Amino acid sequence: MKTLSKIPYKGLTVRNFIYAVPNGGFRSKRTASVLKAEGVKRGIPDLHCFVAVHPYHSLYIEMKTETGDLTESQKSVIPMLRREGHKVLICRSEEQALNEILKYLGIAI
Repeated sequence: MKTLSKIPYKGLTVRNFIYAVPNGGFRSKRTASVLKAEGVKRGIPDLHCFVAVHPYHSLYIEMKTETGDLTESQKSVIPMLRREGHKVLICRSEEQALNEILKYLGIAI
């Protein structure tokens, strides 16, 4: 995200158009219950770039390690997002994610 804060885009920076989805990590049962009530949903990818780039409505990126597998929730949600017109990618490094974001936005560096 630090690198995205340095790349100009539409008069701002790329970072202004991307946010992280707070789905991962350990939580107490109470916190998990509150987040669920607020609408946090299992399986949503880690990053969302809300810029529409034809033919897509937006870009979602799920970050995984080299050997990481998708969860059952992700295996269910990702195809749904794709059917609804979103581009969804699985990236296995920060560099890969950065390159995919820049390619999606048409930014050459």
